[in-house]
Amino acid sequence: MTDELLDSEGDLANPSQIDAMRGTNFLAGRRWLREQGLERRYLQSLSPAIREAILVVEASAWVPMDVVLPHYVALDALELTFEQRVEFGANVSRSINGVVLTTIARLAGRVGLTPLTPLSRAAKLFARNYRGGAAAVYKTAPTEARFEVHGAPMAVSTCHRDNLLGAFLDGARPFASDVRVTEILARRTADTYALRIRW
Repeated sequence: MTDELLDSEGDLANPSQIDAMRGTNFLAGRRWLREQGLERRYLQSLSPAIREAILVVEASAWVPMDVVLPHYVALDALELTFEQRVEFGANVSRSINGVVLTTIARLAGRVGLTPLTPLSRAAKLFARNYRGGAAAVYKTAPTEARFEVHGAPMAVSTCHRDNLLGAFLDGARPFASDVRVTEILARRTADTYALRIRW
């Protein structure tokens, strides 16, 4: 089967660099860290200037990459387990994309939707949270898809990649009983990564 493009945002052939992340990600992430008793350690590992910038972030603000990258360095330094990183991503995704995903999920049982339904909006949801770059989702088999991000300086962060993995896992679960999301390691570069979603 030839890969079928389901959704894309940005110029896939010549992607710009992501230069900012939406403030809602910081607020939802800090809430999760607080609930886990980790927020203090996270904040203490940041420089005073970056800490101050993060503490005053507003939900609708675009936070520049010179704040985003130290944020992910601090998250990686917490040495969260894989399971924690996945739960972190799922929790943040529920906070910022919850209305969209919940509405789709409510329809799932009634009309027999599959994970392809939320996946067909994945690039648009990603673009709501990151400015610049390019993202695309492809149907690669009847029960498999691939999500790609290009022009993403955060690709170097294990926490970022696994957070996104958790978001996809959580978003697809209402539509299939056995969902598996894995990173496609061969596609990772300094600013690119891809996830495989199977069900």
